[in-house]
Amino acid sequence: MCAAVAKSYLEEATRLLTTPSPLPPPITIQFQDKASPQLSLL
Repeated sequence: MCAAVAKSYLEEATRLLTTPSPLPPPITIQFQDKASPQLSLL
């Protein structure tokens, strides 16, 4: 499960980096909120 979380994190990070959109803050905030509890569980 940890590997799946890390994979999704990398996929989301690369998506944000490759997205030409100048406004990714809402996506970033949502992902951080979703990832924080899982990282704390690790």
